[in-house]
Amino acid sequence: MSETLLLKIAAGVFLMLLIGIALTVYEFHRAGCEPVEKSRQSAGRKE
Repeated sequence: MSETLLLKIAAGVFLMLLIGIALTVYEFHRAGCEPVEKSRQSAGRKE
């Protein structure tokens, strides 16, 4: 394999890694902004 091809593959993998990290951070941020329902908080306590 030529060095140019290896460099292109490495750049592509690095770009996919950055996209994956960005999407993960975005999803965690979105999940943190959602309001929590009171019924979910007390769902564990059945009397």
